[in-house]
Amino acid sequence: RTRKFLDIVPTRGPKALDLLLSIVEKVNKEVSDDIRNQQQNMRRLNKQASKPKIEANRTATTESDSAVNRESGGGTVSLYDDDDFDGAPIRRAPILTEKYMYKMENKPHGYAIIINNRKFAEMPERKGSDRDAEGMQNLLIKLGYKVAMGVDLSAAKMKDILQRWSEKDHTRCDSFVCVLLSHGEEGKIFGTDTSVDIEDLLGMFRGNRCSSLAGKPKIFFIQACRGTGFDEPVDVLDSSTVESTEDEIDANTRQTLPSEADFLIGYSVVPGYYSWRNSTNGSWFMQAVIDIFNKYYNKLDLVTMLTLVNNDVATVESSTSDPRFNNKKQIPSCVNMLRKLVYFNSDAARCHGIFG
Repeated sequence: RTRKFLDIVPTRGPKALDLLLSIVEKVNKEVSDDIRNQQQNMRRLNKQASKPKIEANRTATTESDSAVNRESGGGTVSLYDDDDFDGAPIRRAPILTEKYMYKMENKPHGYAIIINNRKFAEMPERKGSDRDAEGMQNLLIKLGYKVAMGVDLSAAKMKDILQRWSEKDHTRCDSFVCVLLSHGEEGKIFGTDTSVDIEDLLGMFRGNRCSSLAGKPKIFFIQACRGTGFDEPVDVLDSSTVESTEDEIDANTRQTLPSEADFLIGYSVVPGYYSWRNSTNGSWFMQAVIDIFNKYYNKLDLVTMLTLVNNDVATVESSTSDPRFNNKKQIPSCVNMLRKLVYFNSDAARCHGIFG
């Protein structure tokens, strides 16, 4: 009632309130003091309300500083006050469910095929390729695959082998892996005698031709050139180079995209470029895959590991006796048609934070 009274009296004139209060004070000083206090409070509130909107937001923000979203860990902080992460971190709630992750529950996960072509009728020997093949065989066994390896196969034999494996019953398998180590050129990879279209090899495992692998990840690693260009180095602040012994080139497959899903094709290099292989230590790409996957298969998903592989390969620089091939670079290329995450280890999802 006092506030309503104070709203009405000033409308009677600028001196009406002061005159009224002087009269009331003579009758009851306590009531007069109460009215004056109410008047001061109203003036303070009106003054705050008249400030710019950002000031009002400042008060609201400050009052809600402690409001934290328990799901994301986010919240609001004052526009004016310094904020530090001085509290204990909130454990992140699950952000994905199993429907976003391929089932990799069987032991073994499935079959893996390695084709290691080293010697050719009319092309140079691929020295160091045995190092790649052995390393990948050990890795795939560690990941939980039954591994079959073919060495120095003709183009016809490559097609025959993969055709037979595509016709195999993979019902009890989680996935399929194929590793091709050979020379390559535009749209093709080589057997010991001639080339074969990569598209033909991939097509054998599409869902309409290999029904027992439909909906399951089909993972291909292809170590071969994809052109005749050289990737020149570019200086960046955080780059580092690793010089190796004599490096060679696997002289290319044009990127082909299967129409069906659930494929991942890890190419050793982007289209149009040479792919490098060390004559002693193996290829840059395959050695990076072996190293990264061995370190992180029980912590990270497939695509994340391939991103780390890209970084490892990008730091290497060729070192050869021929100046034309010296100080060159390489970056792998991952063609990903997977619909879900691939974890090779049952604990990896938890370590990666997917399920909290």
